[in-house]
Amino acid sequence: MNRVVAICLDALRPSAIEPSAMPNLSRFIETASRFSRHRSIFPSDTRANAATLVTGMTCDRHGINGNAFLIGKNRRPTLVDTGSAASVAQADLATGGRLFRARTLDKILSANGRSLAVISSASAGTTTLLHMRAAGHADAIRISCHDRTLSVPSRLVDAIERDLGPPPPVGAPDISAIEYGVNVFLGHVWPKAEPDCTIMWLNEPDVSYHEFGVDSEKTADTLAFVDSQLGRIFDWWDTGGRARGVQLLLFSDHGQVDVNQHIDVVSELRAGGLDACWVGEGAGELCVVPGGFGQIYVRSAHRLPDVAEFLGDQPWSGLLFGSGKSRAIERLIPAKAVLYENPRTADIVFTFRNGRRSGSCAGGSAYYGGRSMNAAMHGGLDPEEMTALFVAAGSEFESSALVEAPTNTADIMPTILQCIDIPIPDALSDRSLAGSEARASDRWLEETIEQVAPGRRQVVRRFRVGPRYYVDSGWVE
Repeated sequence: MNRVVAICLDALRPSAIEPSAMPNLSRFIETASRFSRHRSIFPSDTRANAATLVTGMTCDRHGINGNAFLIGKNRRPTLVDTGSAASVAQADLATGGRLFRARTLDKILSANGRSLAVISSASAGTTTLLHMRAAGHADAIRISCHDRTLSVPSRLVDAIERDLGPPPPVGAPDISAIEYGVNVFLGHVWPKAEPDCTIMWLNEPDVSYHEFGVDSEKTADTLAFVDSQLGRIFDWWDTGGRARGVQLLLFSDHGQVDVNQHIDVVSELRAGGLDACWVGEGAGELCVVPGGFGQIYVRSAHRLPDVAEFLGDQPWSGLLFGSGKSRAIERLIPAKAVLYENPRTADIVFTFRNGRRSGSCAGGSAYYGGRSMNAAMHGGLDPEEMTALFVAAGSEFESSALVEAPTNTADIMPTILQCIDIPIPDALSDRSLAGSEARASDRWLEETIEQVAPGRRQVVRRFRVGPRYYVDSGWVE
């Protein structure tokens, strides 16, 4: 019987994988099926993609709209910080257990008598989203590499800590947690449980990109360390895992871009004569959620055109999207074009411009609008944010194969289900990337969506494979 081990290397850009920098991963890729047009979803945020991984759906359907977003925006809006386990739990309670607007992998596996293990060095919120109901199932395994209170079952957690000690504190780089997670898998989770599906979410190089930049020496050291830990997993797979029917999937959720200009979005909006505040810090007409992409909730619909016009004139604003009443406003592209519109979507959503790529009008600057400055960031539609890794090996995949058809994070869950012989639910895309399915989808169409205003042209590029759309990238000219 097949099993799946799916490993996320958070934020790993495929361009960083060179034999000199990551020899173990490079050798594995040479023998595996490589999906060369694999993409993040929009937004290219960690928790939006984590939700997509465990639902097989994009944001328009699963409702986890990013690393932070509002619920109940028309009545007592509440900020959901999906990096916080407490915030995730409170939001799930407030929505009657419907924080996810879709059925999740843990429920599907449980209904079919199969087991799920999650080992995560990511934030407490990400770890929770990956296995929401772990605490309520006796056979569930969820191990946080930082926070024991999230880990179950207690007997396994106790055994891990007797052997390895308590989880390490959060670091930058966070390599101790990476090693801890690999030790947990090789020394405890696999030999004691052999789960039908194991998800390992390793938060490097994401932490190092944020702290030190994409091309820094410290980041290069982190990549080398991550590769050494992957080498241990590849050795395990070669010497026993493959023979046990393990299908080994490696992917990244998004990339990152270096940034060099910090924008205080609220101050900019106020300077433009708009009554704006950060979420939770006032009662302005405009409520702004900070992050790697912008979300603006507008109390009065008649102000929407003013906000759109202001953003369209700023050198730091990138693509502008509208949802609900704002989707038809001039200068805004409908959010459904990037598979992002649902009842929780902000009235206006925008990316930050990467002037290094999109032209001299941005002055060669790459902008970021969070509350504090990072060396690199993600969340938008720049090709370096959207391009991601997906490679797979095992009896269900061709060896040394290149698959050029577009794929994204939403395809991974159907692939997992097919690998372990569970019917793919009707509500999901039925596109699995295992076996002949990948080759059967080799035909695709490319299309662009444009919005043109004086001095500004917005472009979204996406692919169509059968009835499914894949967002590739977007930019402003």
